[in-house]
Amino acid sequence: MPPYAIPPPRPRRREESARSLALSPALSCPAPLQPHLRVDLYTDRSNRNSPDGRLSDEEWRAFVEEVLVRHFPDGGTILDNSGWWRRPDGTTFRGVGRVLIMLVPASEVDPERAAVRSVIDAIKSRYGPRAVGWEEDWVCAGF
Repeated sequence: MPPYAIPPPRPRRREESARSLALSPALSCPAPLQPHLRVDLYTDRSNRNSPDGRLSDEEWRAFVEEVLVRHFPDGGTILDNSGWWRRPDGTTFRGVGRVLIMLVPASEVDPERAAVRSVIDAIKSRYGPRAVGWEEDWVCAGF
């Protein structure tokens, strides 16, 4: 048996996401770890507002400094990835993207979710309409 309690299943719909703060105390972490909400955002590397359709390294660096660092000054992780997804027309697209990972202390979840929404809005307004995947889960973390 693990030395920590398994949290209840995370909410699956946005309407229920406000309840998740109430669920965090069910996560019992071994010292020195504390409950954190792990937020993962999935996005591709296209820029629909660019003539070549690609997000340049300069544009990405500016986005990190102007948006990510502003909304998540305590830090985060950016992973390059490749994957596939189904388009609205039913075809499958393969491409490269990025995963943005932020760990949020349980006591700061509500304002940080507002920051996540701001990051998603910035992605869509700068680089054109797109789906941005948003995933959350409670984890034990320490720094």
